[in-house]
Amino acid sequence: MSRIHLMVFRLDSGGYTVTDTSTNGAKLNNEPLASKEVQSLNDGDVLSFAGYRLLLGIVENVVADDSIEFISEHTFDRQTDVSSTEPILADQEIEELPLEPDKGFSQVEVDMDSDLLFDPFADGPTILESAESEIAKRGASVMDVDFDEAPQVSKMPQHMGANSLQDIYARAGMRRENVVEAMERALEKFLNELDPAELQADYDEYIPMLASRKKRYWTIHHRQFAKKRTNGEFRRTFMSLFAEEMRKL
Repeated sequence: MSRIHLMVFRLDSGGYTVTDTSTNGAKLNNEPLASKEVQSLNDGDVLSFAGYRLLLGIVENVVADDSIEFISEHTFDRQTDVSSTEPILADQEIEELPLEPDKGFSQVEVDMDSDLLFDPFADGPTILESAESEIAKRGASVMDVDFDEAPQVSKMPQHMGANSLQDIYARAGMRRENVVEAMERALEKFLNELDPAELQADYDEYIPMLASRKKRYWTIHHRQFAKKRTNGEFRRTFMSLFAEEMRKL
């Protein structure tokens, strides 16, 4: 930093101080600093000067904790002979692990027929009687329902006959024919609007009285046609005519 603004010093104790040496003034935590006076700084203070804002982070010196006991490292101060049959640490007691119990198969015969060979039809009469009683209960509950009050889900016939299908196909065919006829009528109207005989009066307004109309007529027509085709006017006109014919169906 330029000394024209602030001077920051580090103390022997590890702390920091700041001195305002600027002409426009500075702020510490939004409070104006006295000019040429030393102010102590703390962690989290904010210095403002010359349009800048500095957030200070002052880390205190780490004091070693003597209460922590570190585990001493084991060092080997002897040469190890890998080919020797003697233990590496001869003076250390060898830990003896207890023998694990034998987890082999049991020698006792277990009769599995009661579980694996279960016959579901062994109690046939009893199961049949319980099933018949359950069906009887459900039938009684169904008979108690008032079908007149049940909501009507759909009025559509469950099965459509051959005549109904023929009517649907016939209406679809008539619909298709009507669409084709509507498109033909719309196209006919659209072509009538592009007929040069109908447009001659409009082009005559752009031609001077003494000019040769036969030479310039088609030139102007071609230019107007290309312009309307490029900006999509022809397409919009045809689609509007086609939509009008479709509404008449």
